[in-house]
Amino acid sequence: MNNQSFIGRWFLPGSILLVYLFLYLPILVLILFSFNIDPQVFYWKGFTTKWYLKLFNEGEIWDAFQNLILVAL
Repeated sequence: MNNQSFIGRWFLPGSILLVYLFLYLPILVLILFSFNIDPQVFYWKGFTTKWYLKLFNEGEIWDAFQNLILVAL
């Protein structure tokens, strides 16, 4: 087995996979813990959507969303 075959077959795809994990795994962890029932995010206590319900009941969020749509259009 030559060196170029090893790099092309394992090293390059493996390093690309590690880079994607490094970039996207923290985002996935944040999304997962955003559904945690405990306000302290270090321990998983259960699943809830109350934080999102609280977020979308705020008028300032909807004002910001309207501004976002206006700027986008």
